[in-house]
Amino acid sequence: MEQVVVIKFKGSKPYYFGSGGLELKKGDGVIVETSRGMEYGVVVDPAHDVKPEDLAQPLKRIVRIATEKDVETVREHAARRP
Repeated sequence: MEQVVVIKFKGSKPYYFGSGGLELKKGDGVIVETSRGMEYGVVVDPAHDVKPEDLAQPLKRIVRIATEKDVETVREHAARRP
């Protein structure tokens, strides 16, 4: 079984990521590597087991739990948007 976490980015649909063994709960901020680079996302569904055959592709892993500095950077960027 694969531990899967559902992550949502601002203005996007939810995406599945491997938990990387991290203990996460709903609402936690995380840093993940996407095709666009490192991004901040929020856990919308904590880790749960999924059969490997039910996964469409290899999952990317969560890099780390977001720090207060990461959260502040996200707030600063949001404040600059029109």
